[in-house]
Amino acid sequence: MYTNIETVMANLPVEYAGELLPSIRKEFLGSKKTIVVFDDDPTGTQTCHDVVVLTAWTVPLLLEELVKKPSILFILSNSRSLPELEAVQRTLEIGKNLMEAVKESGRRVIPISRSDSTLRGHFPAEVEAIANVLEMEEAVLILLPAFIEVGRYTINDVHYIVENQKLIPVSDTPFSKDKSFGYAHSNLKEWAQEKSNGKVKAEDVFSISLDDIRLGGPPGVCEKLTQCSPRKVCIVNACTYKDIEVFVMGVLMAEKSGQKFLYRTSATFVSIRAGIAPGKILAPEKLRINSQNGSLVVVGSYVPKTTSQLECLLAGGTHQSIEVNVSELIQSGNEQAKAALIIRQTDEWIASGKSVVIYTSRQLEVGKDS
Repeated sequence: MYTNIETVMANLPVEYAGELLPSIRKEFLGSKKTIVVFDDDPTGTQTCHDVVVLTAWTVPLLLEELVKKPSILFILSNSRSLPELEAVQRTLEIGKNLMEAVKESGRRVIPISRSDSTLRGHFPAEVEAIANVLEMEEAVLILLPAFIEVGRYTINDVHYIVENQKLIPVSDTPFSKDKSFGYAHSNLKEWAQEKSNGKVKAEDVFSISLDDIRLGGPPGVCEKLTQCSPRKVCIVNACTYKDIEVFVMGVLMAEKSGQKFLYRTSATFVSIRAGIAPGKILAPEKLRINSQNGSLVVVGSYVPKTTSQLECLLAGGTHQSIEVNVSELIQSGNEQAKAALIIRQTDEWIASGKSVVIYTSRQLEVGKDS
């Protein structure tokens, strides 16, 4: 039996009462830094607004953006789609170019490795690569997967997904059965040990609890953070925006004492680290699209939740649809020709005002290894 979310929330300490975002924003602007997000999947910007997203990472391009002094810069590495070795190589390439752009621009950066809130991704290899190339080997690694917008919470060091008002440990969900990034533990200390193949010991993982955050406030968080040794993993419990705000304020205080931090987080953390309030849900009327063309929806994820969303979309009868049969694609050896056909048909439909859904077949195709 899973616990009701309202029951758990009622038994937690009351949220910290102070208003923190304006102070975080002031401190952030005073630092004259840009948050650079290594985004391992195209969904990382979904909680942000008014940000630049790069899908290439040449030195001139990075330099062009850094001299504009943005608060947040996303670099879409899409590394979650790669095997681990290739993901690390891509991360090192991005980091090397970023370091050159930083030196030329004089703009300092705060690196964040943005990953999946259901714990899928190349951990710790990707973060270790960032630490290596950005010369941050002595930084404390912050692990904060809480994704408030969609009910992904960390409580008592266990990461949960909220489904039908029930707290479900992530190891009990389809996400943990992922063929590339599967795992057995929901307790983040045990998860860190599992994903690092024992390199990180569960008993050595530090933890910022909800008591630390809600009862101790920023000074309490700062005190706990200053006890973290370099290179250690520190997990952060959170189930509200305010929890993360308190943590960020504690980080700012700890940095003044010389602590350095590298982040592996969900999308929620990014804007709060810059002191930016969440944007409002984007409604169709706000898009103000002045075009006779149709729209395009691309669906790649195969998990049950995505499949149910896809079925709902297709049932509406408002979109033309193209299914990409993954099995046939793998066996054909002629991906470019297939892609050309899909592109041509999609362009014709969109130009004629019809909206299109391109989606992969729902049957998961499994290879011999991850």
